[in-house]
Amino acid sequence: MGSVFDSIYISRDGSVGFTEKRQKPSALPVEEPTIAVFWQPATLGNVWYRETSDVNIMNLAHNEVNIQYRYGSQFRVRSVVLITWEGVKDPLLPETEGNTFQLALIIGDSMTFAHFIYSKLNYNTNAIAGFSTGESSYSLPDSATHDAILLSEKSDIGIPGEWLFRIDGIQIYLCGAGFKGLECIESCAPSQWFNDCSKSCHCDGGDSCDQENGRCPNGKCSPGWTGEPICDEDQDECEMGIDNCPNEQPDCLNTPGSFLCLCFEYDEAKQKCKNSKPAPPSAPIPVDVIPMHPTFTRKPSPPKVTSSPRNRFKSTTHAPKTTFEMTTTAFVSTSTRHLFVTTTTMTTTPSACSKCDQNAKCTNGICTCFNGFTGDGFRCYDVDECQIPEAVCGNHSICSNTIGSYECTCHGGYRFEDGKCQDVDECRESPKICGDPNKGTRCVNKIGSFECLCKDGYEGDPSSECKDINECTNVDACGPNSQCTNTEGGYECECQPGFERIAEGAHCTDRDECAVEPCHPAATCSNTRGSYKCECIDGFVGDGKTCHETILYPISNDSIVIPRSWDSNTAIPLSKEITVFGKNIQRFT
Repeated sequence: MGSVFDSIYISRDGSVGFTEKRQKPSALPVEEPTIAVFWQPATLGNVWYRETSDVNIMNLAHNEVNIQYRYGSQFRVRSVVLITWEGVKDPLLPETEGNTFQLALIIGDSMTFAHFIYSKLNYNTNAIAGFSTGESSYSLPDSATHDAILLSEKSDIGIPGEWLFRIDGIQIYLCGAGFKGLECIESCAPSQWFNDCSKSCHCDGGDSCDQENGRCPNGKCSPGWTGEPICDEDQDECEMGIDNCPNEQPDCLNTPGSFLCLCFEYDEAKQKCKNSKPAPPSAPIPVDVIPMHPTFTRKPSPPKVTSSPRNRFKSTTHAPKTTFEMTTTAFVSTSTRHLFVTTTTMTTTPSACSKCDQNAKCTNGICTCFNGFTGDGFRCYDVDECQIPEAVCGNHSICSNTIGSYECTCHGGYRFEDGKCQDVDECRESPKICGDPNKGTRCVNKIGSFECLCKDGYEGDPSSECKDINECTNVDACGPNSQCTNTEGGYECECQPGFERIAEGAHCTDRDECAVEPCHPAATCSNTRGSYKCECIDGFVGDGKTCHETILYPISNDSIVIPRSWDSNTAIPLSKEITVFGKNIQRFT
């Protein structure tokens, strides 16, 4: 071609162009030379680019090329141009997660490679992926379809999401020498060699030629071919006059590796072909050629591997007590009557009995006061047993004198049992004496009485209503870094995520999640207040809980980010011009 590109234009829409003319994403081929990495409308995100000669990156790029193309020391990386589209988003849905992908232009002394790296593809509007040279094009599988997002799962080098191409020539090469097909695992036929099996050889005896240089093993060509040792030049037997065509078919027509004897003109009068050697020039006659169609397969995404434990505790408060006294109606229990009598015996005649006191009895003419009375029988007086120095009724009772006897009455809250007044447990005998226990009241038995209180966690007058206390209105109920939940008669304290209570009654303190190694072995763990952070180390990508070897070249601090406008461009001076699509490029913009 011999042309020189002055600049390369990097666009936020996932394409790299070579002319100032802007193009909308379109299925390949397109009018202007274009590298379409993941070409579709995009907004926001960052687009980074730089040229680097960092030894680590160049070694990584060199290894990628040699795994696929096996050039060994024949290829030396001079520099790598890295263009990274990070988090670019769908203009119609800018709130959704964006795409991250990368183009690494691996520049050698005489060869240039394009390394497509699809790290995260979250949206797709029939994105285009491939190359358009102006004269020809190459499209990746599912380009310009709704399945283009699957490029992150496929590969031609065995690593999902990675694609490598040689692009310094007019033709784009996907596979190294000796292989063909989408995954570059199909071997070339014996007569094929070079990248993508794109060149032919014709060795003597049908032997296979060297897959890298095309040389035949014995340097001899199959009949009809020349150009030793590769034997890729067709021998024109017709031109050389070695066709030996018979008179019946005297006209010779050359074919690849052979010739045909035909009759171009037939003399009807003489009933034979006119001898018209050599055969006149004619248009090429098409021959069967084995088409090369890549076959596409899909590989399933690697399984993704994602929670922090939460401690829970309960506590209750103690509400101030409000008490009141109640008494019950006492009942009366009467003890056995006892009479304390001082008897005076008088001897009388039978007629004297008529003179005994009404509270006395006459026995054999003798008047004796009844029990509970005292006197000489003729005059009997009531005895006040309650005045006897030693109590006749016992503790917790009241003595009441009666004519000729006395009564014992137990105090309120006591009952006469087993010969004495004993305390009555009103709370046990009448569970609802203070109201419904389910509504916050409780009964407390006391000696000779009982007390109604509001349960812990309730407040109010138990004689009317006990109401639940909302302990969570007190900001100090659970302490810092916790969540208070009011419950009926109490409350619950739950530490916030990332915090824990290390002792009963203690406040919630930050939990060091890193102590239990929650991150992937290839990640570092950083404890933060109430949480933690896992980050994959250099050379690995992932969310930190799962890490795998990175497929992105690192974005350095010296990378340049293009402005956030659709038509922005910035020049990058290159150390040397590079060759792309058979043309030289001097700078990027």
